[in-house]
Amino acid sequence: RLVAFLEDLTNWYVRLNRDRMRGGYGEVEASTSLCTLYDVLLNITVLMAPVTPFITELIYQNLAQALPDGHPMKADSVHFVMLPDFDARALDADVARAVRRAQSVVELGR
Repeated sequence: RLVAFLEDLTNWYVRLNRDRMRGGYGEVEASTSLCTLYDVLLNITVLMAPVTPFITELIYQNLAQALPDGHPMKADSVHFVMLPDFDARALDADVARAVRRAQSVVELGR
């Protein structure tokens, strides 16, 4: 599931939002999309730390430089960061279903 998630992140989110991330739809849209990507990368790094400790530590040290002092996810090591809480309210089943359908259509066309 983790590999599938990372493939979705790179093949769908990043690829489909390149222009948005570069500012093609305005500064606010660029900031929003980059902040979303940053949050996902930070959380996935924390979640993967027990399985891949060395590479996630390297990634975390780079990502943590952008966190302000006192932020709950800022620590000396990724292994000292508490795992993020699951927020079921952030999931929208209708949106997830629509995205899966769109992905299926695009993959059939490839």
